[in-house]
Amino acid sequence: DRIKGECHFLRGSYYFLLANFYGKPYEASSATTDPAVPLKLSNYIEDVYFQRNSVAEVYAQVEKDLLEAERLLKDVPKKSLYRADVHAARLMLSRMYLYMCNYEKAMQYASLVTTEGPALANLNGFTGMQFLNTDLSELIFSTGAMAFTGNIAVDNFYLQILNGNDFQVSEELYEAYDPQHSHDLRLQYYIVYKDGFYCYKKLTDDYLGTPDLSDVFLLRTSEAYLNLAEAAACIGDEASARTALKALREKRIDAAYYNPSELDALNGEDLV
Repeated sequence: DRIKGECHFLRGSYYFLLANFYGKPYEASSATTDPAVPLKLSNYIEDVYFQRNSVAEVYAQVEKDLLEAERLLKDVPKKSLYRADVHAARLMLSRMYLYMCNYEKAMQYASLVTTEGPALANLNGFTGMQFLNTDLSELIFSTGAMAFTGNIAVDNFYLQILNGNDFQVSEELYEAYDPQHSHDLRLQYYIVYKDGFYCYKKLTDDYLGTPDLSDVFLLRTSEAYLNLAEAAACIGDEASARTALKALREKRIDAAYYNPSELDALNGEDLV
């Protein structure tokens, strides 16, 4: 059951990623005609010229695989960080349903992860230099050693020039962390300003990589809180959205300055 569950999780997750890399976004009104990627579900070589399946067909397969993974992995002990468990399946289900704007189901599966999954890491009292490490409490799943940071932003300006790695954290995103007050601890552990660039800092060695984790396909409990909050806000359950956001921010904002009531005035699109 565990091995079969892992296989369904991986196939569903990979098709979800492929559909969003190469296909149209999910729109219920056009999903049956919008192109995604070819579905090949057999485990043998076929002399077939595969055609692109529709977004609806690919998402239906993703949903089927992830639901089967959840069924098979439920109550099965976790093998390791590099093997999917029921929390990984449920987190991917919450992400998939959020993309489909099925907010009720997105909330359902995100809530299961927030209540039964690994505990959020608390940046208050965090002492490590590298946020992403195998001791991080909120890790759910990693595919192993692989980092995309060198292709987004590196910690050395000259390497960035030589390799043409001209992507970085946007100033708009950086400003959203309220850098003027510097009470958001994510600024300290997630982002570094280097030689005119806002660089990704969750990994900190010379190559911004790690022999232990992947940030290309890494699942953490924190995403479940964000999925839950967004889904709740989109259907008008603003109390649940605020509760989820407050639970996350309590672990990310300097405790000396954290004010949970700052979210109470937000509603509607502002809360989303």
